[in-house]
Amino acid sequence: MMKNTIKTIGLVFCVMMFVCTNSIIPFIETAEATSYTVTVKWVVPADYSLSFSYPTGLGEIDFSPTGKNFTGRDADLQSITVWAMNITNTGNAAVDIDANFTAGGMATNVTFFNLSTTFADENMWFWVPANATTAQEIQADLGVYAHQGWWAWSSGVNVPAGTVSKTLYVASSAA
Repeated sequence: MMKNTIKTIGLVFCVMMFVCTNSIIPFIETAEATSYTVTVKWVVPADYSLSFSYPTGLGEIDFSPTGKNFTGRDADLQSITVWAMNITNTGNAAVDIDANFTAGGMATNVTFFNLSTTFADENMWFWVPANATTAQEIQADLGVYAHQGWWAWSSGVNVPAGTVSKTLYVASSAA
C-alpha cells in the first residue's frame, strides 16, 4: 500500500508540475509592468511687488534746502555711496518701473526734480512742472530680487516756507 501511495503522490506531483510549468507559471513570467509619465503643471500668477528703502532714519525722499532758492539740491542724507531711494523687486517676475507725480504735481515753485542711477547725474529722469504728471520708465527689466538705487536732486525758485509733501507714484508692470 505504501508503494501505491508513493506512486499516487508522485503522479499528483508530476501533474502539478506539468500544469504549473505549462499554464500558470509561463503566464506569470511573461507579465510586464506598464509605466506612464505624468505631467504635473503649476500655473502661478505673476507678482510685480516692490519694496522701497531710504537712507537710515528716513521713510521718503526728503529735501531740506537752506533757502527759498536752490539749484541741484541733493536729497537729504544721500551721498556717493548712499541712494536717496532703493527699489527691490520682491515679486516673482521681472518688472519695468514707471514714475510720475500724482495730480497737483510738485510743490509750488519747485522747478525741477531729478532721479538718476548714478551719482554723476547720468542715466537721469527729470520732471518739471510741465511734465510732472507724465509717467516715465525709470527702470526696465528689473529681475526678481534685484534692486536699483536712485539718487535725487531738486531745484526751486522762491519756494514758499513750510513743509509740503507730494506723491511720486511708482508703478511696476511686466517687463
